[in-house]
Amino acid sequence: MNAESRSTQVDRPERPAPVAPTRGTLTAGESVPLYYKIIDLITLLSAGESVLINPKKRVEELLSFAESVGYSKSRRAVLGHLLLSRADSPGVIRVQTGLLEPCVYRAIDALLELGYLVWAVPTSINWKRKGYSSGIVALPNFTPEDLIEARRREVERVKPQAKMVQRAYQLILDEYGGQSSVTRAQVVQWLKPKFSGFAAPDFVAWVDEALELAQRNRGLKVWR
Repeated sequence: MNAESRSTQVDRPERPAPVAPTRGTLTAGESVPLYYKIIDLITLLSAGESVLINPKKRVEELLSFAESVGYSKSRRAVLGHLLLSRADSPGVIRVQTGLLEPCVYRAIDALLELGYLVWAVPTSINWKRKGYSSGIVALPNFTPEDLIEARRREVERVKPQAKMVQRAYQLILDEYGGQSSVTRAQVVQWLKPKFSGFAAPDFVAWVDEALELAQRNRGLKVWR
């Protein structure tokens, strides 16, 4: 073997194989130790060739990623959902994860700051319709097809809600249109029998949106 060959072998040492567990066969309920999963995940291609110059750095990056997301339940839920759907509106994420709306937005803001998510479609305001179009948050490598599916899910979520808000809005105008002010509790109590059978949180959300419309469109003062 010549000097050049020896030099090449010294400069590019192969990664030593992890020591195998004592037992070669896993019993029911056992799994491969996490260390081996991490090493295989970040250092091997499908052909089994090592592709990293600095595996230790990659391990540290992976552990840093796990630390920045793992300790927060809401971040785990939001990112876990988007790893499957790849793109969705905050409203759809809230429905699918069961998180409260403030928790969803806080998690999204944190994940955006970390660079794990991006706003694929920013939230926009339509002044003619006096409303807004929900934005779409996504993984950085989202595709146009991901956005199409995300928009479809958002439309399906909002459509029945929009009908209920419009119904509550019209009832408010019919009953309180001639008044200059009204209390929220008064409106909720009056509308409650008319929305019998619907979940209380949904009903209250519809009423709040309808009251906001009444304030903007008709100048009705709503006391909270």
